[in-house]
Amino acid sequence: MKEAAGEANMTVITIILIGIVLAVGTVIVNGMLSGIKGKTECVNNGGVWVNGKCDQRGAGTNIK
Repeated sequence: MKEAAGEANMTVITIILIGIVLAVGTVIVNGMLSGIKGKTECVNNGGVWVNGKCDQRGAGTNIK
């Protein structure tokens, strides 16, 4: 009986750890995707992404 209880406890701990890793991973991936979305929208509208913000002053000019 002790071995069965020990295996059940390890299974529960493993499931909890997998859930924690998935939750942290989801937060990180969502943050990266939202940052990429903002940059893409900025560039598609003719702006330049500078210091985490979209700069529209250079819109319509050739920026090299």
